[in-house]
Amino acid sequence: MPKAKIKISSSKIGEQSFERYAQTDTASHPTSKAKASFYKVLVFCIVVLMAVLAGGMAWQNYKLKNSLSSLENKLKSAQSESSKSNEVKAVSTANKELLVAVGKLMVLPDNEEPTIATVADLEKLKDQPFFVNAKLGDKVLIFATAKKAVLYRPDENKIIELAPLNIGTSTPSSGNLTTAPLSASSSPQKISVEIRNGSGKNGLAGQVKALLEADGEFSVIKTGNANTVYSKTTVQALTDKATSQVISDIKKIVLSDSAETLPFGEAKSSADALIILGK
Repeated sequence: MPKAKIKISSSKIGEQSFERYAQTDTASHPTSKAKASFYKVLVFCIVVLMAVLAGGMAWQNYKLKNSLSSLENKLKSAQSESSKSNEVKAVSTANKELLVAVGKLMVLPDNEEPTIATVADLEKLKDQPFFVNAKLGDKVLIFATAKKAVLYRPDENKIIELAPLNIGTSTPSSGNLTTAPLSASSSPQKISVEIRNGSGKNGLAGQVKALLEADGEFSVIKTGNANTVYSKTTVQALTDKATSQVISDIKKIVLSDSAETLPFGEAKSSADALIILGK
């Protein structure tokens, strides 16, 4: 039997050889799909890491903002408390200085801290005799226990009015006197007094007036200057109301021991008693 001849084309052989080569190469290297999966996992891990870092930074930023806000509130609170404390200290210092200034002009009640107010509304005080000569900014010292009030003018360092007072139910607040129901108490037993300044010292008549009216027994109806300067103070009784005891009380207040005679050239007065201040 004749042998059959098998023809194998070169192209078939080449294809088989390429297939065997491709299989061998694929077996020795990762596939493109594995590489893609690896890159996806890597990118995912990086994204997760960045998200965690971003979240951590946001949380730290939030905590920092809260800390700063809390610190700012504490600082504001501390500044507010410090401001209030400084205001209280300033008011206390001003009141002490005021008492010292008034204390140099008159004898203040002992062992009593007065309520200090400022005249802020003259219109609401116009019907009260105590404030007839008051001006805005005048200070009022109210001694509740001693039942006395002093109207003082700081810019002139002068006592404007001093009198026993009836204090109503409302207490004047410091810095505002517009609601203070104050009225001078009237007494028919008061001795009217006129004061003439013959000392040569300005303002002495006003100071003596304050001292007399602080006593509560006297009402100074007039002050002015004498015709000349005198070496001694004269106290003279002009009516029966100015008894010897009254004149003696006046002398103690004005520190005078002079005779009760009217100096030559001085006019008489309509008051119960006349005081002519000397050196």
